[in-house]
Amino acid sequence: MHSGNLSVTKVPLTVLMWNVRGINAEKKQRYLHWFIGEQRPDIVMFNETKLTSKLFLNGYHSHQTLLKRAGGCITFTNFKHHSKVEALGTYLNWSKVPLGGEEVHILNMYLEPG
Repeated sequence: MHSGNLSVTKVPLTVLMWNVRGINAEKKQRYLHWFIGEQRPDIVMFNETKLTSKLFLNGYHSHQTLLKRAGGCITFTNFKHHSKVEALGTYLNWSKVPLGGEEVHILNMYLEPG
């Protein structure tokens, strides 16, 4: 697609973002694994995880913040090469993923109320 001198390449990208309000319960984690396995989004972002231990998804690179019973966020990407996910502070994940020959930056942030 061309718009003047700008060349734009359309690349499909599927993102799942969900304020889960806690995902320590085994039943909720089973549902999330099933749902993500069915949908296979490229990027998964959860907010207000309240995780007390690490969470993994098969086939995804991840980073999570704040392993305690309040707040937190986690980001998963299924880009096999050249993706980077890192925590910046307590409530912010910064992901860099290759998309259409470019590096795309995605922020996942959770702010506590108040």
